[in-house]
Amino acid sequence: LMEAVLFCIHEYEDFGEGRLPSKDRLPARQAYAHGLSIVKDKTAQALRTYNEIIPSFSNYGSRCLYDTFVKGIPEFFKWYDVWFEPQNAILTLDYPLLKDISVLEGIDKIHEYIRCIGLEQIFLNGFSAEHVNNVLSKYNPYWRDSIDNICEPVLTYTLVKDMENDPMKGIRERLSFALDKLIQNHYEGNRELGDYLSSAIDNIACFYAIFTCDRFLILHDSAILFLEERVMKTIWKLINSLDVKSGTKNLLFLALSTMGCALLGAVFWLLTGSWFLSDKIWFICFSGYSAVFIGYLGGIIYLFKHDY
Repeated sequence: LMEAVLFCIHEYEDFGEGRLPSKDRLPARQAYAHGLSIVKDKTAQALRTYNEIIPSFSNYGSRCLYDTFVKGIPEFFKWYDVWFEPQNAILTLDYPLLKDISVLEGIDKIHEYIRCIGLEQIFLNGFSAEHVNNVLSKYNPYWRDSIDNICEPVLTYTLVKDMENDPMKGIRERLSFALDKLIQNHYEGNRELGDYLSSAIDNIACFYAIFTCDRFLILHDSAILFLEERVMKTIWKLINSLDVKSGTKNLLFLALSTMGCALLGAVFWLLTGSWFLSDKIWFICFSGYSAVFIGYLGGIIYLFKHDY
């Protein structure tokens, strides 16, 4: 019971201040009563919002979304106890949102969850069901049985496709600009929707960076490996001509091989990657990757295959 009382008092402190007497002077009993009233109002509002969404709701084939929203939410309203356990959200809410609501409890969590699902429906309804299914199928052939959010792949596809190819701007900046343009042009400037979808920008930026980096690393590896044999042969001939011990030759060979491949990686980034991956951290990645994996480790393998 104490947790229920504290939850209601916190509801009053967080949401009731301004339209009610100051919480600093309000007795705990009255603060609880006002908070309980707020919880009841939120529960009624959450139910109204749910009933507004459900007639046109589509799960687009996602079983997890259907089970969570269509089957699970009504169970919450059936069993939710505003008197003795208002802090209990009851449901595990298996279908994930784009934003983190784990800090919320009780009706606050459920109300926000319903609101966010409603925003996802608004976004997805801007596309045909066939388009959504096609994008999700490319993302994951087994998406119907997965517990992934179905909004993020469609958003990723849309933003990356429309993103400006401006090397002077960072990935997040370009994605945010593409999102703003999308909201303005197709959703009548719905800022609530824009704010919610912006929660996925970091994940999309990471996906885009990894995808872009993978493509460049394939090209990078091909170019570096093509040059590696020639560079190492040249270094091998140079070192082998020296009149020093074999151990010294090995150290010199590895040092020159590592530095040579680091230089090749840096030059490759300057010629290609700097236009698409402009952050200086990518310069370190390209040169460091070449140095360690191709120059040093590749040099060791080269030494294993050749004798002085």
